[in-house]
Amino acid sequence: MNKLTKREFLDLLQSGNSLRGQMVSSLTIQDAMSPGTAITAARFEQVLFKDCYFGGCRFEKVKVVKCRFENCFFDDAVFADSEFTSCQFSNCQMDSARIENGIWLYPYFHTTQAKSLIIDRVTIRLGRFIACNLTNLQAPRIALPLCSFEECDLTGADFSGATLHGANFAYANLTQANFAGAGLSVANFDGATLTETSLHGAMLAAISAKEVVGHAFDPEVLKLEGDVEIDMESIIESGASA
Repeated sequence: MNKLTKREFLDLLQSGNSLRGQMVSSLTIQDAMSPGTAITAARFEQVLFKDCYFGGCRFEKVKVVKCRFENCFFDDAVFADSEFTSCQFSNCQMDSARIENGIWLYPYFHTTQAKSLIIDRVTIRLGRFIACNLTNLQAPRIALPLCSFEECDLTGADFSGATLHGANFAYANLTQANFAGAGLSVANFDGATLTETSLHGAMLAAISAKEVVGHAFDPEVLKLEGDVEIDMESIIESGASA
């Protein structure tokens, strides 16, 4: 791959020319504007993106490793057939974005707004979504074992048929969320709001549900202190193969 300088990258990005086969690493990119651009088969490593605009962009077959995105705009963007590893998104906006057919390892989203985000046929391993606005998230049948959604707004989210064993929903707003048929054993719902939440046919076993609002769980599905040993690797592998 050809490694680009900051100036070369910005020139290609803003002109809309192809980044195929190009590599960007160990740079800080600020205030870049690239609405509707297709970014294909490029590699990014340890890049800090600040206040950048990627609205409507299509990221296809890109590899992104240990990059940080701060205050970036991704509304209506598409991430397709791509690999993101140990990347962080802080205070970003991703409304109506779509993530499809890729692998996201250890992603971290903090105070990011991603209303109506669609996640389709993606492997997400040990993802952390903290205090994010994920209202109307569409993630049916997705494997998300051990992912954290702590303090997120997941009003109207669709997790039907998803693999969510060991997931953390502590203090999340799950009003009108759909977990029908989802795997939720060993999940944490402490302090969550589950008003009008659908759990029909969900696999519930050894969950934690202290101070839950809007729902009363059957005592038989609740974890008793010191009563259950958790095999984390088995949970991860079962989710990865789902």
